[in-house]
Amino acid sequence: MTDKNSFKIHSNIMAPKTSLILKFTLALLIIVIIAIIGFLVIKINQISNLQSLVSSLQDQINSSQEQNLELQRQINERNQPEPTNQPQNEPTANETKAFENQYLKITLNQGWEIKEIGDSVNITKNNYILYIDPNTTQASGVEGGRFSEIAQGAPGVDLVITIHPSEPCGTSEEKNISNKLTRLDYYISSADASETCNAPSSADKLWYFSYITTKNNGYFGDPTKLNSSITPPRQFVITLSYKTDNINNLPKNNSTELIRALNEMAEIVNSIVLK
Repeated sequence: MTDKNSFKIHSNIMAPKTSLILKFTLALLIIVIIAIIGFLVIKINQISNLQSLVSSLQDQINSSQEQNLELQRQINERNQPEPTNQPQNEPTANETKAFENQYLKITLNQGWEIKEIGDSVNITKNNYILYIDPNTTQASGVEGGRFSEIAQGAPGVDLVITIHPSEPCGTSEEKNISNKLTRLDYYISSADASETCNAPSSADKLWYFSYITTKNNGYFGDPTKLNSSITPPRQFVITLSYKTDNINNLPKNNSTELIRALNEMAEIVNSIVLK
């Protein structure tokens, strides 16, 4: 009897303790579950915020790329040449360049390139050759020199004139380009054929040579008329010729191209300062 009663007593004592432990465990489990849920909610919110941040960054990148493309387009537009109504290679007031050596200073129009040959220079544009020797003297004893002294070797002249020394072939026109300088332009046509003169097949006048000199001084110019500090017997030579292998390809008289070349020749020569 004693043992049975003792078991009942112990059972009655253990039952409340077991119930308390179960309640505590359940409560603890609930707390853990709540904590896990809270943790998951926080992580979900972080992931959502991260996605929003990534989306925002992507939008910024796209916007930056669009701005870069727009900036590149504007740069490309600025780098495009300005439209102009001027003929190709027509010089403008701001499109010049200067050259200087020990004998001269000169300003070149747009499109003309210069090359030094000893004391002299060759200034070229397309097939036109402007030759300037600022420090020379004539070899002949003829007053003013001979035509062949300044012209022989010029492409257009060598096509037209068959024998040197020789007088010019065809016809010429004289034009004052300043109060001290004059220009002589030479033309050839089929009517000018002779033993010493080749002629084109066309009856049209074709230009083959020009030279510039001081007034009343023959083929060689007098530099003292342009700079009184220069002393004789120094002289200068200025010529314009055209590079071609076919006499029929020489420029036609009064063609737009020839008029422009002769005018630019005059502008360049008038810019010369002899030293």
